[in-house]
Amino acid sequence: MGNEDKRNQQWFDERIGTKLRRLDEAFEPQAPELQTMEVFVAEGKIALREKMRRDMLIFVLLAAIVVAVMAWTINRNLALFVALQALTALSVAGWMALHLLRLAWKGRTQWKRN
Repeated sequence: MGNEDKRNQQWFDERIGTKLRRLDEAFEPQAPELQTMEVFVAEGKIALREKMRRDMLIFVLLAAIVVAVMAWTINRNLALFVALQALTALSVAGWMALHLLRLAWKGRTQWKRN
């Protein structure tokens, strides 16, 4: 069986192998230059850093506003503070329920397609 395998491999190399190698050489993808990739990565890092700073600034400002409103509300009207806390808890629970139902429905429809 070893001799037959060698003959088959030789036949393949003679007839098809050389043509495949020429085809591979003709359509070989061009790798980008190292300097181009380094510039691309550096620009990506800068853009990511700027986006992170902007997002952190928005987060800190919103957090400060929420804390200030809650502190003002608890000092002015305890019933309103409790109502806001309950409304927030119900809103989060509703959003989570809707999100989980949407995920379950999406999984169900994907399962039906397969």
